[in-house]
Amino acid sequence: GNKANSQSNQKEEVQMTKMTDIMIFSMGIIAILCVNGIAFVFDGQWINVAIALDSTFIGALIAKFLSSNK
Repeated sequence: GNKANSQSNQKEEVQMTKMTDIMIFSMGIIAILCVNGIAFVFDGQWINVAIALDSTFIGALIAKFLSSNK
């Protein structure tokens, strides 16, 4: 009865979070490409911004991957 119902709900939620993850992931990649492109064109300060964003994003990805693998 009730237990089976909550299980199927959980499955749908997992599917949703996977979609959201993929969305966030691709948006992050697009953002990084943009910033890296700007850094490449304008040089100077933008390179620091690009490097900071890259490492933040990759750090967040690794953290997410580790926490989801438990």
